[in-house]
Amino acid sequence: MRVYRAFGIQRIFLANELVDAAALHWLAAELDADPDFRFIAYVDSVRGVELMDAALREAGARRPVEVVVELGGGEGARTGVRTEAECAAVADAVAATGTLRLVGVAGYEGEVPKPDGERVRAWLRRLTALAADFDAAGRFEGVDEVVVSAGGSAWFDAVADVLAELPTLSRPVLKLLRSGAYVSHDDGHYRHLTPFNRVPEEGALHPAFRLWAQVVSRPEPGQAFLNAGKRDAAYDLDLPAPQLIRSARDGSTRPATGLAITALSDQHAWVTVADGTELEVGDWVALGLSHPCTSFDKWQMIPVAEADGTVTDYIRTFF
Repeated sequence: MRVYRAFGIQRIFLANELVDAAALHWLAAELDADPDFRFIAYVDSVRGVELMDAALREAGARRPVEVVVELGGGEGARTGVRTEAECAAVADAVAATGTLRLVGVAGYEGEVPKPDGERVRAWLRRLTALAADFDAAGRFEGVDEVVVSAGGSAWFDAVADVLAELPTLSRPVLKLLRSGAYVSHDDGHYRHLTPFNRVPEEGALHPAFRLWAQVVSRPEPGQAFLNAGKRDAAYDLDLPAPQLIRSARDGSTRPATGLAITALSDQHAWVTVADGTELEVGDWVALGLSHPCTSFDKWQMIPVAEADGTVTDYIRTFF
C-alpha cells in the first residue's frame, strides 16, 4: 500500500483482510490526510472486524475504512466466509463499528473446488445474490455505490457474464474485475487455463516473458546445464519449457526439439538432451515460463527486448 501511495495511486482495493495494527494506524492517517484517497479491503471474520476496529479506534481514525465481505469459494477453498449466514454475521459486526463501512461483496472464483464452468457460475450467482440480499436488507444504506468484485485470469469470461446479470440495486454498482495475469500471460499454467481456449475465434493472449539462459556444461551425452535456476525462473506450478536454441557459433536459431528441463537447482537448470540433438557449451536456450506472479517476483528489473534480442528498455517492478 505504501508503494502504491508513493506513486500517487488514489484508489486501492486490497483483496485481503488487513488486521495488522501498525498498517491500520498508517492507513487511518493516510485517509485522514487525503480526502480523495479511496481504500477498500476484505473482511471475512468477526474477529477480523474486531481487530480492525480496535486498531482504527486506537489510531483516532476520522474516516471509516470501506470493506467488502469476502464469500469463500467453498469448503476446502482459501480465505472467505463459507456460508451466507456467516456473511450476515460479519456484516452485522461491521455495522456495529464506527470505524468500518460495508460497501459490497467480493471473492475469488479461482478457489472454487474442482472448478468448471457450471461450478464457477453457480458460485458467482451466490455472490451476486449475496449483494442483492444485503442491499434489500439495507446494509448499503448511505454508500454512493455498491462494489461487487471477482475475477482471476482463468474465468474472467464467466465473471463478466454473471456480473452482467446482476439485478438493479438501490444504488449504482461498481463491478470490479480483478484479473491480472493477462498483463504478461505465460507459456504454461495460464496458457492452458485462459478463457480464450473456450472461444478461440475471439483471439488469444500471447506470453510476454522469455528467459534466455546459456549452456555452461555438457558433462554427459544426454545431460546439459543452463546458468539459470530457482533464483531466475518460476517453478512453483511448472518447470520452464525450452523453446529455441541460439547457436554460439553463428547466432542462428532453431527449435529446441529434444530438450527438456527436468529440475532446477539454485543457479542451474537440469536439461535432458535427446540423442541426435545438437547442443554445445556456449549455446543459448530460450525458456518459456509458467505463472506470471512468481516470474515478476524474481525480477525487479525486467529487460524489454525486440524480436532480435535488442534490449530497448527496462521495467522496474514492485511486486
